[in-house]
Amino acid sequence: MPGQATMFTDANNNPIPALRIGTIVNDTVIGSSRESAIPTGASCIEIASTTDCYITIGVSGGTAASTTGMFFPKGAAVYAVGELQTHIQYIQESASGRITITRLF
Repeated sequence: MPGQATMFTDANNNPIPALRIGTIVNDTVIGSSRESAIPTGASCIEIASTTDCYITIGVSGGTAASTTGMFFPKGAAVYAVGELQTHIQYIQESASGRITITRLF
């Protein structure tokens, strides 16, 4: 039927949840707190990091990331973004690496 969303299915015709990829933000995770803007209009994001780090999700110039923030192990996870959350702050645990923030919709 025209206008209906296509449902992705596996080999057994079971539905597979899927999200589209939008704006991608890349940065380096280092030993001092850094900050990136969450892609505009995002209500759902994927955070991926090549290193263990600590993150804080909030506003621009908000609380700097530190070891008291949320521990984010090397890997990727999907998060819902609150209406007032516009930026992510991050800092390495023990080694530098890359962080990627991807808008999903």
